[in-house]
Amino acid sequence: MLSIKKQRGSEKLKQILTTDPRERTMEMIQIVLALLRWNASFQDYPYHTQILLAKCMLHQRYETRRIIVREGHPPFGFYIILSGTVLINVRETDPRTGKTFVRTVHEMSGGDAFGEIALIQNEPRTAAVICKTEVEVLMIMKDDFDVIIKKPLEMQREQHINYCRQHDLFKHFPCDKFKDNVNQFFYQYFKKDTVVVKNSKQSPFIVIVKSGKCFVVSDFVESRQEKKRTRRLEDKALEQIFPLIVEQKRRDELPSDNMTTLGDETDELREVMKANLSGGFLDPLEMHKNRRHSRRQSGMGRRSSTLSNIFDIFEREKKNQVTDSPSATYWGRRLSHIRPMKTPVVSAHNEVEDRLKEMSARRRSSRRRSTLFKSPALEKKEEIVDIKGFAQIAELISGSVFGLETILQQKTSINLALVSDGAECILISKKLFLKEANSKVLRVVSDLVQSYPSQDYVRQQVQQQRSWLTYKGQVVSEVLER
Repeated sequence: MLSIKKQRGSEKLKQILTTDPRERTMEMIQIVLALLRWNASFQDYPYHTQILLAKCMLHQRYETRRIIVREGHPPFGFYIILSGTVLINVRETDPRTGKTFVRTVHEMSGGDAFGEIALIQNEPRTAAVICKTEVEVLMIMKDDFDVIIKKPLEMQREQHINYCRQHDLFKHFPCDKFKDNVNQFFYQYFKKDTVVVKNSKQSPFIVIVKSGKCFVVSDFVESRQEKKRTRRLEDKALEQIFPLIVEQKRRDELPSDNMTTLGDETDELREVMKANLSGGFLDPLEMHKNRRHSRRQSGMGRRSSTLSNIFDIFEREKKNQVTDSPSATYWGRRLSHIRPMKTPVVSAHNEVEDRLKEMSARRRSSRRRSTLFKSPALEKKEEIVDIKGFAQIAELISGSVFGLETILQQKTSINLALVSDGAECILISKKLFLKEANSKVLRVVSDLVQSYPSQDYVRQQVQQQRSWLTYKGQVVSEVLER
């Protein structure tokens, strides 16, 4: 269903954008805006710019391996990809052989855009764009691009340059150089919690906060003692360490359908013990007959004891004198522990008590069997582990500059990052700044450089803050419990 709606939307968009731009109504434009609400490149522009683009852009389809843009040709359009994938190829020369070859430097798909740099700089195309698959694009012609996008960008650029002229850092700096270097001086808005600079040592830009607020974040390493689990013990190692438990596990894995239950076995032994303590000896087979006879007289119905069924089989096969039967042999061994007792009363009592204790231990062992053998045998060992953390150490407001310490090549033991809290920023290339900066500018840089705390100090402050929060929580909980 979703693919059908998407296909119908694509056909509707194609139908509107293939008509003459002068014949497009406001209703058609609203439909185009609705169909392009998922296109990232189109949504980057403000709403009034989207309306102007929807009035003039064209829909085009290219087959696989079709060349959309040729390297070295003059620019005549700006493209936004609707669907499909394109390859960005650049011609390069091998310095050893002098031969020219083509290298793919990038790959773009739906939602990406290309072709604007050559239009803004009025230079030939620096790369070729080839269709990897069947591609649908939105094309904005050069004349429309200049009116809708290029001129507003130039006006904004002039405003940003004027802002820099009024900044203390650029009072003695030739700010006119920014006009000719589009890629080394630009403006960008960063949403809240967006990382502007990941590492100040590796970033090629210095950042000026024009409006809004940013946070300087430092990393630190903290050592902690943690319990690590070793690998699971193998069966052989487990058998060597716990031979009795392994043997018990093997016994418990025997089929339980034909085995005497612990509860029935305990009841039989208790009756044997009572009979022996009363001064005589009781044959278990006779005891079973008497119990069956008493049940029939009292109307208790059929018995359900597993042990009673076993005695029936054993007695029946004994009468038939089948001694080599598998069941007789098996149950003969199983019932050997409750044969007629010929020991004194005291010894019989001790034997029964020992047997009851043994069965009780077996019952407890069977309850723990799942936890002993289903969970792996693990060994915990404490080790010192280095954990990396992050802490906010400074706040930058409008007019603040980030990254100047790297221009002066100051050695810092910490890595600084810049995170936006919703800010408009101007990014200036460090290479361009150092190339055009004079001695007066460098003196201003040394005055504006902020000193940040060391990694050890940050770690101590974090530990103190953590300890204080723990103590505060304990005090609050104690007060609430009173």
